[in-house]
Amino acid sequence: GETLFRYFAYLGGSYPAEWMSYIPPKEPFPLTASLNPIRSNLSISGDRYYLPDPAQAVALEYALRPKAGGPALAEGRLETARLDYFTDFRQLEPLAAGEYVLEAVLRLRDGSRLGPVSREFRKLDEAKEFAEWWGTELGNIERVIPPFTPMSVARDRVSPWGRTYDLGELGLPDAVESQGEALLAGPVRIVAVVGGREQTIALEGRPDITERKDWRVRFEGRAKGAGLRLSATGWVEQDGLCYLELTYGPDGRRPVTLDALRIEWPFRAEAAECLLCYGPGGNFSTRTTKVLPAGEGRLWSTLDMGRMGASMTVGSFYPVVWLGNEQRGLLWWADSDRGWVPDNDVPAHEVVRTRNAEHGMRNSAGAGTQVVLRNNLIGKPFELSAPRTVALSYMASPFRPLAKNWRAVSASFDGTFTGGADWDGIGYKARKDPD
Repeated sequence: GETLFRYFAYLGGSYPAEWMSYIPPKEPFPLTASLNPIRSNLSISGDRYYLPDPAQAVALEYALRPKAGGPALAEGRLETARLDYFTDFRQLEPLAAGEYVLEAVLRLRDGSRLGPVSREFRKLDEAKEFAEWWGTELGNIERVIPPFTPMSVARDRVSPWGRTYDLGELGLPDAVESQGEALLAGPVRIVAVVGGREQTIALEGRPDITERKDWRVRFEGRAKGAGLRLSATGWVEQDGLCYLELTYGPDGRRPVTLDALRIEWPFRAEAAECLLCYGPGGNFSTRTTKVLPAGEGRLWSTLDMGRMGASMTVGSFYPVVWLGNEQRGLLWWADSDRGWVPDNDVPAHEVVRTRNAEHGMRNSAGAGTQVVLRNNLIGKPFELSAPRTVALSYMASPFRPLAKNWRAVSASFDGTFTGGADWDGIGYKARKDPD
């Protein structure tokens, strides 16, 4: 008798005809082509899905030329379809200002072809078209950008607006404060399991600060332990984001067999009441938002969300995890699981509650508990024969000064409610019930 799911569809007066019923495409096949004029990258995609038998299309042939005519500036034949798309990404020589056309055909198994289909675009003379800002310093990010303030550095303590990071030997934080309150119960640690024995790698030194600017601080560090040699490079930005590339490999010429390898982020229990995790590309349809339950042991893992939501061929890597409370928190983020050893049965991330005494530490309230976020880089026995590099970021929240009356702002982009999307009088200022 319990309602598990409800869905409401807000129907408008009319919709485009192609939304309501099938309409055959006007061209032989869908084709997209786009140019990045600054980097001279050309993206091409031809779709065979709409054919009566998509498998009959065995190749996409294309050529890019000036619209006025002349030899091809780029051409190719694509013979591998991924999800029925033939795609290519080309680096071109810089194009002169002018108009261009990309023409493509689908080659069928019997030798015939569909098309041609063409796409046109115009390369602008940027210096002429955008003269009011082209060549100026308006886009310069090598400066302090309000509302952020100049960063300070004292030994291994880096302080962007509203937060402080005490950097450990590899750039992983020994301590994090946000708005004057500590988030961590102790230093972030790297734990290796070798031969069934769990070892916490000693990270007792400090990183070398290699660049100090008001808007960015760069660092690098090295460490050893559990038969591993580790190194790291990274930086802290003015908005409080710390980016880190961590390399781990055998400390010597012989491979090392690891039963497990993980990074542990120990939070003070009272600072980690809530959790957020969502899927790649900001996929909020695969999302966990929850208040962490009481008790010890595992509280959550990415296996709870499902491997399919991670969009990974192997493993359950999700790119975003945040732990915190209503006042502050810490965001963990990574673009990919490069350098990890993924496994379908081992969660990429998990959150556990443990006793402080298990890690030889006590917080200000005595022998309490801590909430630990684990990044399971390696979850099952693996022979490490060469260095591997993982990239990750962390960032304490709130990320920036909050706007006045921020609690009165409500905004939505799905048409269900409105409020703060427009700040010039249409939004929250127009509300009569801000409470």
